[in-house]
Amino acid sequence: MKGKDGIFCFLTDKINKELLDEAGSQLKVVSTFSVGYDHIDVKECKQRNIKIGYTPNVLTEATAELTVRKLFLVNFIYTLSSMKMFLSNQT
Repeated sequence: MKGKDGIFCFLTDKINKELLDEAGSQLKVVSTFSVGYDHIDVKECKQRNIKIGYTPNVLTEATAELTVRKLFLVNFIYTLSSMKMFLSNQT
């Protein structure tokens, strides 16, 4: 890792003081594929003037859309089961 300008990491990768020491002083940026950055030692990166990149709000719209679709589906299933019960009582 020594000699690199940047690090791409996952949520499971811990970016701490030891790793930053190993990477060396030329490191300029740490970027993560996750929404959060709890696994990155932000204080240590700030002290070393290392920029941090992450993906905030990347799933906000998709999560909202999925929730609305599931609500529609639940309503549809409830309506169908109510109709089935109503029709079965008609005979």
